[in-house]
Amino acid sequence: MSTYSKIVLTTLPIVFLLMATMTGTTYYFTHTALTELTKTWLDTRLSEAMKIAAGQNEMLQRYGLEKIPAGIQKAKMDACTTMSAIKVGALGSIFAVDHLGHIVFCPKSSMTSKDVSQEPWFRELKPERGWLVHPTLHGKNLAVVDYFKPWKWYILASDPKKEIYGFADQMKLWILVIGGSGFGIIAVALMLVVRQFTDPLQLLTEKAEKIGKGDLDTRISIHLKSELGSLAHMFNKMAGRLQKSHRQLEARVAERTAELFAANKQLQKEIEERKQMAKEMERLQGQMLQTKKMEAIGTLAGGMAHDFNNLFMGIQGNVDILAFDIGTDPDHHKRIETIRKCITSGSRLTQQLLGFARLGKYEVEEVDPNLLVRETIAIFGEEKPEETTVTRFQPDVWKLNIDREQIGQALNGILLNAAQAMPEGGIIRIETTNETLDEQKASLYRVSPGRYVRISISDTGVGMDKSVMDQIFDPFFTTKTMQRGTGLGLASAYGVVKNHGGHIDVESEINIGTTFHIFLKAHVKTEAVEKTKSFHRGDGTILLVDDDPMILDVGKVMLSALGYEVLTAEGGKKAVSIYRQNLEKISLVILDMMMPDMGGGKTFDRLKELNPGILVLLASGYSLEGKAADIMDRGCSGFIQKPFNMQLLSEKVITILERAI
Repeated sequence: MSTYSKIVLTTLPIVFLLMATMTGTTYYFTHTALTELTKTWLDTRLSEAMKIAAGQNEMLQRYGLEKIPAGIQKAKMDACTTMSAIKVGALGSIFAVDHLGHIVFCPKSSMTSKDVSQEPWFRELKPERGWLVHPTLHGKNLAVVDYFKPWKWYILASDPKKEIYGFADQMKLWILVIGGSGFGIIAVALMLVVRQFTDPLQLLTEKAEKIGKGDLDTRISIHLKSELGSLAHMFNKMAGRLQKSHRQLEARVAERTAELFAANKQLQKEIEERKQMAKEMERLQGQMLQTKKMEAIGTLAGGMAHDFNNLFMGIQGNVDILAFDIGTDPDHHKRIETIRKCITSGSRLTQQLLGFARLGKYEVEEVDPNLLVRETIAIFGEEKPEETTVTRFQPDVWKLNIDREQIGQALNGILLNAAQAMPEGGIIRIETTNETLDEQKASLYRVSPGRYVRISISDTGVGMDKSVMDQIFDPFFTTKTMQRGTGLGLASAYGVVKNHGGHIDVESEINIGTTFHIFLKAHVKTEAVEKTKSFHRGDGTILLVDDDPMILDVGKVMLSALGYEVLTAEGGKKAVSIYRQNLEKISLVILDMMMPDMGGGKTFDRLKELNPGILVLLASGYSLEGKAADIMDRGCSGFIQKPFNMQLLSEKVITILERAI
């Protein structure tokens, strides 16, 4: 084969490869440029959508509607309607997915409410702006996504790839045609150049062969010799440059290899961190599910507790009246005391209901955690004298502002649970310590950061597996028999602690034991109020307002026995009328909060219009939270929790009247 043929057959594939590389590179950069342009464009559309959602959320906050479900739903619907109108090309769209994986809205109505939580692309979503490729029924889409935290939405601006890269795909054929034509032109030019180069070389070769055969008369012109020398010199320079480039390439490969090892190490670290994050997310989801379960029956439990408290109020009042007039017969007093204990036990059950319904915080006072734990252990020791408790108290433990009775009941419930977990006996360890929760740990526990007192209760019992731990705070869930409890103990403890802005964390291992960590927020010191146990008599006229005739009857007798003249009003409307007629005569109004014709809040406002300086004692079967707290903030003089006895009633009334003098 001639040198010309060899050069042409060797060079043309290289030229073809170069042309193909140029063609592919041109398409690649076109494709990349379109991708970047599309990201910027989609990012702009997404920003418009995020501003719409932010605007609606800001409007909710501006008008105080952020806690009203109907208002929130209306704002979300308006945001969806406006965002759906944003144009994203001819085929693209704006749509949103909530954090559980349900499509909140989509221009295609058939897609709304669809569950995409199992889609790989949904699992890759993060609470930060980014982009992704996700499949659809008509092909793959390129999308830019961001997380709208107030509504827990992932909002996406998405456009099909076929629309984004349509121009590049159309160019592909033209690029191939141009590339092919260029290759043909270059091939022809190459053959002409090679011909001009190989002819002198062929002549030189023939001369060299003749010299090799002994034809000494053959001469090589100096001109030819000079060109060959230059050619050799050029090849030597090229070889040197290739060798240098090769060494540089080896050094770069070594450097890049080191970078890849470092990147791999970092990737392994990130994978481990994501695993830990996934575990925390799973834990948080469990806590959220627990919260929803608690809220699901909270309203029912609160209503039941309110009704029971009204019944106990009637019984308590009549018992106090009987005790007031019964004389000195010890048998009668013993039976009355038994009734009172039954009322107290029943009232504790309603407090448990209010506890896990997170409605159970009543009288808040400053409490020393160490003293509270000692008192609780003393009560627990009366119930379980056979149990051994070991304490470890921090001497300078921070004080708490809590409902002493509620937190005490919560601690006692956990102690009883620990005792029941050790049927063969064991040791219960109780520890108090100060602990400051930073932003990260506080967010994990879903509480505010700051100073907390941690009370840890550990047992050496049978322990719990994960399935039991996931349900221990569920209302009415219990591993005990019907004779050993109501199933409300831990649920009530959980609700009480949460209602105080705290958290309960649980650690357990089968056959090793269980530890409950109770976190309660530390508070500043307050003035302690000294309580007295004697009846306080008085005089003057009191208007008693309630929708329950039994409460009116027993309340009137109790107040009369304390020396007061009593007017009664069954409901808010009648109370306003009676007060208007006896405004100068009435010294105090005892007002029920929950009444069907006119609620306590509205009645209070109407009475205050008649007399801005009116004295009102608010009474309720619920706790001092929610609506009751709102009424207190508007100038109510005091609060009393149903059921109340004559002693507490006398204290509350005389305190308000004396303070007004």
